[in-house]
Order: sequence, then C-alpha cells, then structure tokens
Amino acid sequence: MSRLKGFEKDEMIDENKSIQTNKYEMFAFVLSGKNRIIIYKNLIDKPCYAYEIAGKENLNPSSVVRSLKDMEKNKIVECLNPKSHRQKFYRLTLEGSSLKADLENFMNRQGL
Repeated sequence: MSRLKGFEKDEMIDENKSIQTNKYEMFAFVLSGKNRIIIYKNLIDKPCYAYEIAGKENLNPSSVVRSLKDMEKNKIVECLNPKSHRQKFYRLTLEGSSLKADLENFMNRQGL
C-alpha cells in the first residue's frame, strides 16, 4: 500500500490491485479482436515479423500492422527494431507474457 500526495490518510491506493486490474484490461483487450488473438498466439513461442503472421494466418498485412501497433500501445507487444521503416520484428512484453497461461486456458476452453 502506498499513499499519494493530496490524499487523506484513509484514501490509500493498493498497488497490487492496480497491477491486477491492468492485467485484466490487457486480457480483455487481446480477446476483443480476432486479429489480436491470432497475433498473440503467433508470438507466444517466438518473436515474428508482421508479414510472417499475415502470411501464415492469411490476414491482410496492414490490419496485422495496425493490430500490432494497438497492442504495442497497450504494452502487450514491443517492436525489437523500431527504427526500421519496413519490416518490424515483434515479441510479447513481460506484461504481455504474463497473460499467457490465462489466455491459453481461456482459448482452449472456447476452442479458439
């Protein structure tokens, strides 16, 4: 527990609760888009180029890139070569990897 300036004594923020909430928000974000689910599944075992995912999954490359950028903004994936203008190489972040077991269990139960 920690206190923030400007809060009364009784108003404390539970940092663990905040982390937990963020994890569930990330979980919901991944599950809210078909492409994000597919992309996440492709990045579980190894980093990939956007074009690899698009080709393997028969998806539009621009929609894969757009989904990856959204996932990057939400700290689920990170680009390993951000200065490259053409072929971006992505992997799951530490936060994104922390969703792995929960997402795999959910996807297996749902048949995804």
